[in-house]
Amino acid sequence: MFWLLIGIILLLGVIMVTAPIYSVWTQPYPDLNFSTFFGSLGLIMMLLLTWPYIEHTASIQTGTESFTARKYGQEPFEHPYTAITGHTVRPNFDRQRSWTELVVYLPDNWFTLRSVDFDNFDELVALFSAVSPAVPYRQVLSPGEQRLARIFLIVALLVGLVPVWFGFAAYQPVDKQPARLVQLSGTLSSIRKTTNRSSSYTGFTLRLAEYPDFTFYARRKEFTDSLRTLPYALNYPPRLTLTIRAYDFRTKIS
Repeated sequence: MFWLLIGIILLLGVIMVTAPIYSVWTQPYPDLNFSTFFGSLGLIMMLLLTWPYIEHTASIQTGTESFTARKYGQEPFEHPYTAITGHTVRPNFDRQRSWTELVVYLPDNWFTLRSVDFDNFDELVALFSAVSPAVPYRQVLSPGEQRLARIFLIVALLVGLVPVWFGFAAYQPVDKQPARLVQLSGTLSSIRKTTNRSSSYTGFTLRLAEYPDFTFYARRKEFTDSLRTLPYALNYPPRLTLTIRAYDFRTKIS
């Protein structure tokens, strides 16, 4: 189960890395939906899988005057029995099973030993009960857990801020690398003025004989008031060359 969990975490990590790479570098305009969805899903699943194991003790070795304990993902540390400030024995459970856990408190750390993880759990309870007083349960974070919590917080902030930055950057003019454009030439089959709900002029819709299934929209916002004279500036038979973004051509026309 441990190695299966490691494999799942590695797979989610690959998804988190490849999702933004794929969406940003494989096409002119990043697919933010793809990047945000899979990047956030990978992070959330990784946190859900790893956080319950952060406070669990992976191994423990007891001696005559001290013990050495190691949590998942952390280095082992040796502690004298005299440093223990207390212990708590309590039942616990999740959706799959129930167990008894022994919580050992130190001045700057704590360890949780579960009966489902250690065959000699009863011996460990007897040992730590003999060298420390029983105290009420309190949930704290060890220094290692505090570092992981800060890392998770930073990553969560990045996941929330990166899409906002992408959205802001997408609406900013980029002079150094303008959008790649495609030209469409054809014979004008119809041109119609468009208005909004208040009957104010907003632009023109155009149709080309060579592209009968598509309507092209020229907005006043991009062309100012001079667009009003467009129908009068056309030569007959009207031949037009429309310039659109390559992304629009690829996704909407081709």
